[in-house]
Amino acid sequence: MSRRPSKRRKQKSLAAEMSLWIDRLNASGKGMAGDVAVPFTLPGEEVRARVSGNEGQLLSIETVSSKRIAPPCPHFGQPGDNCGGCQTQHMDLAASLKWKEERLLATLSRMGMALPKPTLYQVQPRTRRRAKFALALKGQQWVMGFRERRSHRIIPLRECLVVHPDIFSSAVQLREAAFSLFPEGTKEVEAFFTLTDGGVDLDLQGLDEANLDLSTREALADYSVQADLCRLTLNGEPFILRWPPNVQIDDLSISLPPSGFLQATRSAQNFLQQIVYTGLADARHIADLFCGLGTFAIPLSKNTQVQAFDGEVRAITALQKAVGSTGRPLLASKRDLFQRPLLPDELATFDGAVLDPPRAGAKAQMEALSQSSIPTIVMVSCNLATLARDLKFLSDRYHMTDLYLVDQFLWSPHIEIVAVLKYQP
Repeated sequence: MSRRPSKRRKQKSLAAEMSLWIDRLNASGKGMAGDVAVPFTLPGEEVRARVSGNEGQLLSIETVSSKRIAPPCPHFGQPGDNCGGCQTQHMDLAASLKWKEERLLATLSRMGMALPKPTLYQVQPRTRRRAKFALALKGQQWVMGFRERRSHRIIPLRECLVVHPDIFSSAVQLREAAFSLFPEGTKEVEAFFTLTDGGVDLDLQGLDEANLDLSTREALADYSVQADLCRLTLNGEPFILRWPPNVQIDDLSISLPPSGFLQATRSAQNFLQQIVYTGLADARHIADLFCGLGTFAIPLSKNTQVQAFDGEVRAITALQKAVGSTGRPLLASKRDLFQRPLLPDELATFDGAVLDPPRAGAKAQMEALSQSSIPTIVMVSCNLATLARDLKFLSDRYHMTDLYLVDQFLWSPHIEIVAVLKYQP
C-alpha cells in the first residue's frame, strides 16, 4: 500500500529585526542589503529593518545618505501616507537621474555592443498629462487617489507633484461630485484623465451607461461643464462631446481616441521627436513601426516618405484622418507587428526605421530587422529590459552612435530610452 504524501503547510518566514547595510538600489528603486530589499532606503545607509524572507520593512535609519532628502509630497512612503504612485521621493532628482543612467549603462552593456555616453533629459514636476485615478466609496464619503504600495487600498490625495494641475483639479471635482454622478450601489470606479490641447479628456471605467437614470446623466453633463472637460467617455464609449479632444503633433492636429496613448509629457514628446528626426535625417524612405498616433511619422513625413504601421485600429484611423488630403507622403496601415512583422524583403525598400513598441518590446519584428541592412534604425522604448533583449538581435550588424535617457517618469524607476543604430557591413 502506497502512502499519500503528507500535506504540510508552508510556514511563513518569521520576521526578525536586524541591522542592514544598504549597498545598492535594485531595478525598482528599493535599497538592497545582500539579497534583502528594503524600500525607502539608499546606498551607504545603515538601517534597522524587520526582515521576512527577502523583504525588509524599514524601522529606522542609523546612518543617513547624503543623497537623502525630505520627500516633497506628504503622501509618499515613509513617514507619509504610503501612496504607491512614487517610489523614490526620498532621493533628490539629480541623484535619481544619475542612478537611472547607471542602470541604463549596466543593463545595455550586457549585450556586447559599445555604448556612447548617454545624453540626459529630465522633465519638470507637475507636467504629466495622462493619469488614472481610483475612486471608491469608503463609509459615507468618496476617496480619490492612487493605490497604496502593494495594496488595493486607495490613498486619498490632497495634492500630487507628478500630474498636471488641470488634471488634478478635474479629479478633485470628480470626487466632490461623486454622490450625484455614480448610481447607487457603485463602490469603485477608475478615472483616466488626459490633458489635450482642447482641455481635459476623461474616460470613466466601471460605469454601465445602460443603467444610468436621467438625473445621473444630467449630473454627468453638469460635471463636464464645471470641470471644463472637452469629452467624457464611459468605458471608452462616447457619452458627452463638448469639443474635439485634439492634440497637436508637429504641424497636424489629431483627434485622440478614448484613453489613447500619448507620451507622458509634452516636453518629452518634443525632445523625442527631435532626436528621431535628427537620427533619420539622411533617410528618404522610412518605416515607422508601432507608430501609434504618428508621434514620429508626422514630423518625419514633412521631408521624406514614411510608411507607418500599428495594430491599434483607432490610432491608425485617427492618423489617417489627420493626414487626410494634406498630400504629405505618409501612408498609415493597420498591421499587427507582433503577429505579422515586416519581413526582410519588405524592409529592403526602406533606408531608415523607427520603432516605439509597447512595454512588451518587439521581439518578432527585431528578428526580421536583424536580417535586414537598413542603414539607420532608431529604437525608442520605455522598458529597459525588453530594449536590451531587442537590441541584442542587432548587436552583430549594427553599432550604436547615440544614446538618450529621457526621465519623464519622475520619482519612479521608469525611463524612456532612445538608441540610434547604424548598419556596419
